[in-house]
Amino acid sequence: MEITRDRPLRRDWDALTVDAAFVQGWAYGAVAERLGATVHRLRIGNASCLGVTQVIERGIGPLRLLWLPGGIHWLRGADTPRALKTIRSAWPGAVFVLSPDAGRVLRQAPQRAVLDLSGDLRAGLRKKWRNRLTCAGRAGLSVTREPGCPDWLLGRDAEMRRRRGYRALPHRWLATLHRVSPGTVESWIASDHDGPVAGVCLLRHGREAVYHLGQTTRVGRETSAHNLLLWHAMCAARVEGGTRMDLGLIDPARLPGLTHFKLGTGARAINDPPTRLLCPWDQASDGSQSTMDGKATSVAMVTASARKNGITPRNTS
Repeated sequence: MEITRDRPLRRDWDALTVDAAFVQGWAYGAVAERLGATVHRLRIGNASCLGVTQVIERGIGPLRLLWLPGGIHWLRGADTPRALKTIRSAWPGAVFVLSPDAGRVLRQAPQRAVLDLSGDLRAGLRKKWRNRLTCAGRAGLSVTREPGCPDWLLGRDAEMRRRRGYRALPHRWLATLHRVSPGTVESWIASDHDGPVAGVCLLRHGREAVYHLGQTTRVGRETSAHNLLLWHAMCAARVEGGTRMDLGLIDPARLPGLTHFKLGTGARAINDPPTRLLCPWDQASDGSQSTMDGKATSVAMVTASARKNGITPRNTS
């Protein structure tokens, strides 16, 4: 199996990844490049393109660490073991962080809520969610859509991160994304006569919309403004050719309220594959194995370095 490592035009890559996850899109790789990584966009196949993957490379001391966010997006004829063997041979001695079934588990992936936009959206809403949407529609709120993410929404998000002590993609990542790929970041804002009461920020790629962050005020909660905003975003994405909306991570045990809200849209809970660490001395799923001495670098050090450098799945909530 051959891989092509030239630099495809953006329009060609966008066409190949129109049904792929956001992390496999051109814009995601462009942000990684702006933030210091080297990005390789690979086409897999012999006479024709069977699949694509985006490889993000970073140096960690003497190591080369390569991350395949989302694994391989297959167009047809999926053969992940053979593809991984070919990719590994192109970077001998490198450490890979990937999602296919190969290597040591670096991080177990939580569940994610994904909404199918092709059906009857209103019929798919759960009763309580639909009732809140009806109440929000009677609250006299105005809804606007704008490019990028407004400062007040980022400010409220930063405040909540500090208060709750959780980490997510930094806001400079979002600002960089908006600069390198205008139209990828958009926000929906609900306002009353005193100003904004709630907002959500989405990322757009191909036929997918990704819920990135959202905030609401006391008035927004009382009027169910978040339901109204998400509904507008869902409908707009569908009209514009979207087939799915990734609503981000869910956790019924730790975040029951957020999980209930996201699944109330009619979204399904899916399990992402775990993120795995494939070192040069590890045996891959195809049975191949490097001759590099595994004692030279411990798995614990590689794992710690990967996490320190942000080579982990995106934490979209």
